[in-house]
Amino acid sequence: YYEGGTHYFLNLTTGADNNIVGTPVVSPDGRRIAVANVDLEAGYTPNVLAVFKLQPDGLVEEYRVTPEDWGAGDLNWVNNGEISFVEYRLKDAHDPEHPDEFMKRTPKKLKYHDMHKEKAATWTVE
Repeated sequence: YYEGGTHYFLNLTTGADNNIVGTPVVSPDGRRIAVANVDLEAGYTPNVLAVFKLQPDGLVEEYRVTPEDWGAGDLNWVNNGEISFVEYRLKDAHDPEHPDEFMKRTPKKLKYHDMHKEKAATWTVE
């Protein structure tokens, strides 16, 4: 890429590659990865927050959001079912309290909810 870039996850058993956009962060038990990317200004790469389950034959996407007005960064697994991250948004250029800052940073959590046999498990932002 001349400008921008991406990350690929390569399965060494099958040879399959997945464009996961952001740097993977592995869960404490090693069963999932989370990825995030924020590119609010240039827009060369998509804003992404995603969770994948690692399976022998590849990745299974459990959660993905690709917002246009915010991006996620600073991922950290709190435990196997909770990820902390920072939501980044462009700030109003006329913010009198912080005139030199151009990004608003809001701490958030992404939590796993096991729905048992009736429904698929879900992830929600809190």
